[in-house]
Amino acid sequence: MSAAKTSGKVSRRPLFGRMYPKMAAAMDEGGMTERRRELLAGPSGEAIEVGAGHGVNFPHYPAEVVQVVAVEPESRLRARAQASAGESSQLARVRRARRSGCTREPMQDSTAP
Repeated sequence: MSAAKTSGKVSRRPLFGRMYPKMAAAMDEGGMTERRRELLAGPSGEAIEVGAGHGVNFPHYPAEVVQVVAVEPESRLRARAQASAGESSQLARVRRARRSGCTREPMQDSTAP
């Protein structure tokens, strides 16, 4: 997220949040959809997706993934991810990432290889 100083105040202009869904659509047309499927082919159980964007990965998680906890700091992308989570076959929960980190989300320890 970019920020600009204007008369002593910081104004936020979430350029990335507005542009990323369009960029991702272009990447998907260029073959990224297949790459997403390949990358997400192996997980099972619960998954944490940090920087979930607008939720474009949700439909590509295999049926063995029973829950996705998605963390996204950018409000526009998070809102779109929440909408995408509602359309997903997996149980997806979208959380706001905070500057202090995501250490408060209760999850099982050490299940990733």
